[in-house]
Amino acid sequence: MATVEVPGNPTTLMLDARSEKLYVSCANEKGMVCVIDPATMKIVQSIPVGHTATGMAITPDGSKLFVCNRFNNDVSVLSMPAGKELARVKVGREPIGAAITLDGRRFS
Repeated sequence: MATVEVPGNPTTLMLDARSEKLYVSCANEKGMVCVIDPATMKIVQSIPVGHTATGMAITPDGSKLFVCNRFNNDVSVLSMPAGKELARVKVGREPIGAAITLDGRRFS
């Protein structure tokens, strides 16, 4: 069993559809999403997001990752695999969970 040190408390783990990338949201004042290669168990990318990153959802095609930023009251929309934030969407108080429809058109 391998252990990977991440910057902050890991709150959500999610594997992409092809099992090629493991996404880990890290809760901290300066939240982070770490992208881990499951074959090597190494962090291959770190993407800054908001305060206390938690619940995540990824589009079926893997092009966008949505990350709840609990204490910013918003959701980061990340471009994947570019690994950069496209937008922040204001939502209700303290979002902690995310879901996306199978066709990738609706997020909640």
